[in-house]
This record gives sequence, structure tokens and C-alpha cells, in this order.
Amino acid sequence: MLKLSQAIGAAALLLATPAFAQDRADSDGQSTIIVRGKVLDAKEQARALVGRMSVPVAGQLARYGDEVCPFVSGFTDVYAQKVAARIRKVATEAGAKLGDAKCRPNLVVVIVDDGREFTRELYRLYPTQFTDMDPSKRKRLLASTAAARSWTVTRIHNEDGQMIGESRSSDSDTSMNGTRITIGNGKPVLRIPQASIINQSTQQQIELAYVVIETRATLGKNLMQVADYAAMRGLMQSRPEKLAADDDTILRLFEPGALPGPTTLTASDRAYLSGLYYGRGNRSAASQMGQISSGVARSGGEPANP
Repeated sequence: MLKLSQAIGAAALLLATPAFAQDRADSDGQSTIIVRGKVLDAKEQARALVGRMSVPVAGQLARYGDEVCPFVSGFTDVYAQKVAARIRKVATEAGAKLGDAKCRPNLVVVIVDDGREFTRELYRLYPTQFTDMDPSKRKRLLASTAAARSWTVTRIHNEDGQMIGESRSSDSDTSMNGTRITIGNGKPVLRIPQASIINQSTQQQIELAYVVIETRATLGKNLMQVADYAAMRGLMQSRPEKLAADDDTILRLFEPGALPGPTTLTASDRAYLSGLYYGRGNRSAASQMGQISSGVARSGGEPANP
């Protein structure tokens, strides 16, 4: 409780402060204070949303460079096939390449009773699938009790999509005095065909993505909601916990405290994926996010296609 002297001091401070937001006095002599917040325009809103949706890796937004090959487990075969087909449809519309029916799975969707236990057991059995993950992120993932989680294995490629390879004795160059020099001396080498001051000479590509959803979280959700969520989380890198409770994206579908999620991919989601998979993959995150934001802003108010 404030002492009388403190209360008086506080009142004096208020009286000495200019009333920038003060309206005219009401009939009872009391002043009405109106606080007016800044209203963001469509472009600013889009930039803010894209910023919350995105997780840059080494200054870029990672995406699949090779073919996308979804695999779904935890549903009956019929439902699993429907979810996989939906993910393929979303990936195709975004501009990603698809693998054939016999491709090796690299976007894995799993429905399990205990996501934390599943993730820890996977880490115990296949630690190499977590090797490239930042240690702090890996620790947070393994300790998470979230109803839905996702992680990706990303690797650096050159601008032409070639990945790091081990140098060979034939990978050599000739110096000015005629001496043959082995490039890399047998160590991993990433060949950079050309340098640019506009675009980066490398790109971050998703090699493998897991989307793990607990059975309890799917109650009350329809199959296509789950499929669209899995597609969105698998085709990009995101941290849904950064989203606002009413953000226009399927990514908040399983977030605690969020408003009821969309019933399908939103127009913003589709614009995001289209922007992410448009053009070359060696652009900077700033360039990618700028282009994505423009697409999201243009999609505002458009109905989401089923």
C-alpha cells in the first residue's frame, strides 16, 4: 500500500506530465484518456508475420533442394496415404520437386502417444539424425513436452545445389610455377563455381524433416488440418511458439493458448511457401523474407483454397 506522501508525489508527477492523449473533459469534470496504438498497414503486418514464422539458418531460409518424399506413420494405411497425398499436393503447389513412389522418405510425419519419449528414443538409436542441430536447440527439443514438434536436418550446398564432398587426388590445380596442388588434401570440400556480391555462394537445404504429433492433440481436428500442419512444418523451418495467438497460419494449430486454428492452409501459408520455393536457393534471408512478405501482403483477404 502506498503511503500518503508517496501517493501525493505520484499524483503531482502525473499532473506535471503533458496529457498528449487527453480528450475534452466529460460532464462530470473527469478527463477521458484515449490511447491510440499504431495500426500497421498490410505490408507491415505481412513483414511482422513472416518474421514470426521464419527461422533463418546461417543467414538463409532453408528449403528442400532435392525431391520431397513424405512418409506418414501412426494412422491406418488409408488415412496415412491421404495425409501423404495432401503433403505432396501442397509441396507441388509451392514449387518444390517431388520424388516418385519409391523415393527414400525425407519428410517423416509420425503420430505417437508420447512425442517426448519417441524423440528421445530416436536420438538414442539414430544420433546422426541430430548431429547438425545446434546443441542448445537439440537440448530444448529433447526436453520439450509440446504436443507437436518438428525438427530438420539441414546441410550446406553450393549455389548449384552440390553438397560438400571429400577431395580426391585428381581434384587438383596448377600453380604459376607448374606445381600440382591437391585441393583440400583429402578433407571435405565445397566447390564454389563463382562468387557474387549480390547473392550468396552457398545455400541451406533441408535433407530430412520430422513432424511428430501426439495422438491427444489430434482429437477434434480433421485429417486435412493435421496434414496441412505437417506439410507446413515439414517444408520450412519454424518455431510456432513465437507466433501470436491470432496469427493467420496453420502453424499455431497445436499451440497452447492460441485461438482455434484454421481448418486448412491459409492464404498467408500458401504465399509463404510459394515465396520460399521461388527462384534460386542462395538468396539471403532478408531477400527471401522480403519477397515472401510481398506475397503474403498481396494474399491478404483472399480465401484459402482447399
